[in-house]
Amino acid sequence: MRLLRASGPFRFWAPVAGAALALGAWGLWRLHPSPPARIVLTIEDDPSDGLELAQRRALRDWVQWQLEAAGGAVLTPKAEIPQQLPKGTLLLDLAPRRDQDRLALSWQVAEAEDLSRRGAGAWSRTERTPSTPAEALRALAESLPLPAGPGAAERLLPERPETFWNLVDAIAGNRDTARLAAGYALALQATRDEPGCALAWMVLGDLHYRRMLLAPLSDPMGQAEAEHYFRRALELAPDLPQARFLLAQLKVDSGDHGAALGELAAGLRSHPRAVSLRSDLVYAARTAGLLDLARSALAKVEELVPPGLQANTAENAWLYLGDRARFEASLQTSPGDPRSTVASFYRGYLALADGNAQAAAAWFHHSRTDSNTYSQFAELAEVFERISTGDRAGGLARLQQLADSRVGLRVPDGEFTFKVAEAYALLGENAAAQDTADHAFAQGFGCTAWYEHSPFLGPIRSTPKWRALIAHLRERQHLLERAYPPSAFP
Repeated sequence: MRLLRASGPFRFWAPVAGAALALGAWGLWRLHPSPPARIVLTIEDDPSDGLELAQRRALRDWVQWQLEAAGGAVLTPKAEIPQQLPKGTLLLDLAPRRDQDRLALSWQVAEAEDLSRRGAGAWSRTERTPSTPAEALRALAESLPLPAGPGAAERLLPERPETFWNLVDAIAGNRDTARLAAGYALALQATRDEPGCALAWMVLGDLHYRRMLLAPLSDPMGQAEAEHYFRRALELAPDLPQARFLLAQLKVDSGDHGAALGELAAGLRSHPRAVSLRSDLVYAARTAGLLDLARSALAKVEELVPPGLQANTAENAWLYLGDRARFEASLQTSPGDPRSTVASFYRGYLALADGNAQAAAAWFHHSRTDSNTYSQFAELAEVFERISTGDRAGGLARLQQLADSRVGLRVPDGEFTFKVAEAYALLGENAAAQDTADHAFAQGFGCTAWYEHSPFLGPIRSTPKWRALIAHLRERQHLLERAYPPSAFP
């Protein structure tokens, strides 16, 4: 974590046994009589800890889900942490170490206000000897003042250490396409070994969903199966925010915004401080065209997420709301973050809208060649790069290949389909642009304002087919606006 640090490497702290751990936990409860407004969660990057980088990130994600399930507002920053953070912010820095199948999980905490005032002396440190992973994660939760108490996420923890490490590797597979198949097999085995572990079912559902995105035509029941896994996780751990988040995202990408908004309303009633659910509400609202709801949801995200700790990279809601400055501010790129592919794409998108084809081509090239790229955005970035360089024939050929590969998608993502329509319009293929815009609507992308104001769809906006499309968009949007006003969400 890049902030004021305790002196000396974290891994060389003097060992502290059970009594000191108990004293540390008592001290934290004394310092924090009420839950912190937010927890900023980071993890030590130590090559000697017995973990790969992907495993370390997976473990950080696991802790985030656990603390969020216990009622915390948890942030995992992708870049440097600001020196000034609001009152009520608790910084939690993890230092895990793998010892065969055991986990030595040490940590340090500091209040943002205290850290600004006292510097490194504000950190309170706890170091544990190796134990089972479940024991280590329970001890961490018990040391923190969380609204729902440390036992709220108990059903996330597998009792068998081998199941825990299999799930860590499975979660790592979500970030790396090359590890996806192996991760899926590990998650499936985890559900068989410990069917009462909610996190195992959630991870299996997430990997199943990711697998569908890579090979959508080979799994006709894939969407229903992924939903089944998420539902199973929620049966075991009701209102587990991350499972609710993934289920709602699946519904949005399948075009069922009503179901997605219903799931998010239910999740926020029990976990109003879950940043993941708030961010997902922004996504659902913006793609449904509910821009008042999107604005309201963004405001509530900002109450939880201070400046400099941005919740979402490439937040399209600002684009659809016409706030270009806020949209550009969300286009953060950082090494190793797959969302950087999307952020780079949109930097090119804005440059192209401004008429700066050279800058646009450079950004699109960066997007498609990023080593952590999202495959569909990389393919679309190549199309837009060819458009930017004047290679119409090459751009059209690649666009047609991309469009053909998306026929019959089980999780079609209408917002992405809309960008395919924009590419057709830029290439002068007006009939294909209109047909693809119709498909985007059928797949659930219903932001009427962006259909009307996209900088690339001007050539098709004067036809009867376009006017009919806009009429259908407005009708569906009005129905959702009546059913899900901002007041329907806590």
